[in-house]
Amino acid sequence: MGKVVKFPGSDDESKGNGEENKKQSTETHALSQEEFVSYLEPLKEGLLKLYPSQVKEVVGVAGFGEERGKEAFLMGILMWEHFNNPQPIASTFLATFIDKKLDKISFLEAKRNYHDWKLMIDTYQDRFNTKEMFEKLQELRKQFFGD
Repeated sequence: MGKVVKFPGSDDESKGNGEENKKQSTETHALSQEEFVSYLEPLKEGLLKLYPSQVKEVVGVAGFGEERGKEAFLMGILMWEHFNNPQPIASTFLATFIDKKLDKISFLEAKRNYHDWKLMIDTYQDRFNTKEMFEKLQELRKQFFGD
């Protein structure tokens, strides 16, 4: 017959949870080593699905990232085996994840990408510190490749 209406602030538990969930989804934090490692399997799975004729196996990753709610932005160097090359290949990457699933990935050395890495840096700057992260990635690249 009637409709139940709750007034703002009448349910203390849901108010607390709402504020807590809002805080979690709007704060960006750097990934700890353990958090970064938790993205390695989803990264590998995503790469094998996106590039089934190229990526034979992911053999290593060095990098870092940030998380904001259910989203994450990772950058680093990926070591992977190609079906046509006996030596592992190193690629510099930027990747986004939603709910721990690979959403977008771009490789700096690739001539063709599904997503432009420069555009990704600009697009995600409002949620992540992408420009600062990219500077850190350049330092990692110099250490790894010696450029």
